[in-house]
Amino acid sequence: ERALSRLAGSGLLLEGTAAERRARVRAIGDALLRVAAFLHDWRDEIAAVELRPLAVLMGGEVEVREASVHVTDAFQRSLDSLAAAR
Repeated sequence: ERALSRLAGSGLLLEGTAAERRARVRAIGDALLRVAAFLHDWRDEIAAVELRPLAVLMGGEVEVREASVHVTDAFQRSLDSLAAAR
């Protein structure tokens, strides 16, 4: 919550009761954890990821509105290694 309080618009994000704030922070953490798991699973294939923006919905849920995933040349390298093995 302290880290989020430094962001622009944090007043809107952290308004409400302590329970509402905790739920929003938890939802943001969950969304980021899911992205981190995705990145971990595909770490050899992903060069970069950009999330813009994260949206906090009226019910407190968090969703990624747009994501840009930059992949490496891992697929091409796997094709090249298959061709070289022949």
